Amino acid sequence: MKTTPTPLSSPAIPLGKSTEYISQYSPELLFPIARREARAELALEGALPFVGRDHWTAYEISWLDAAGKPQVRLADIRFPCDSEYLVESKSFKLYLNSYNQTVFATEQEVIAQMQRDLSQVTAAEVELRFYPLTDQTLATQAQLPGRLIDQTDIDVKHYHPQPALLQIDKQQRVSQEILYSHLLKTNCPVTGQP
Repeated sequence: MKTTPTPLSSPAIPLGKSTEYISQYSPELLFPIARREARAELALEGALPFVGRDHWTAYEISWLDAAGKPQVRLADIRFPCDSEYLVESKSFKLYLNSYNQTVFATEQEVIAQMQRDLSQVTAAEVELRFYPLTDQTLATQAQLPGRLIDQTDIDVKHYHPQPALLQIDKQQRVSQEILYSHLLKTNCPVTGQP
């Protein structure tokens, strides 16, 4: 498993290239991307002025049980926002596909292995839960804690990071609130695509 990030210009990153399908568990497929590069552009250095998680949903996790029968689950994966690294998206997809023809005795073994690999590559504790395909929890975007801000009436003029929009409370009041939105997206730091 890699312990240092691969430069974004590295020919080893699979994004935008034809790749061989690997059907056996291969944690070396994961490529870390340092968060510090994008955060430096926003002048976010040192302690972050926010808390949160990057919340990813995988709609097909598959492996073989001890008898060779395919098992399929949905996965809910949460990376802490203060992790040192992200996982490059295509490498993550290839990594998940590498489980397809790999035998695991139990679902818990698969979860534990994925948590170890993802935590190691991001240098942070990653949360991971599996759901059966019949569970609508992930498909219906269950109510999250906090206040949904999707209906807030705003005018959007900027579609790229704008550090000038961040303001410091000169009175240094401490406020705490939990907000969530289904409208936010992230772009790949390699291609700029959603």
